[in-house]
Amino acid sequence: NLFSICSKTLYNYCADRNIDTKLAKSNLDDEILGLYDCNLSIRKNIEQMAEYGLKVSYYKLQRLVSKIQ
Repeated sequence: NLFSICSKTLYNYCADRNIDTKLAKSNLDDEILGLYDCNLSIRKNIEQMAEYGLKVSYYKLQRLVSKIQ
């Protein structure tokens, strides 16, 4: 059975148990940047990442790429 859980519930669960969610975000950012191809446009990169199962917004990818440039 599949069910959905609100992200706020997950954050509250982690906060109650002192689980650092920033580490998970930085790992995801590293994974996104690992798949980033500088020879492709941002939109093409988003399409390619979707094939790997990563849902990335245009703004998020643009922000991550600007950090490394």
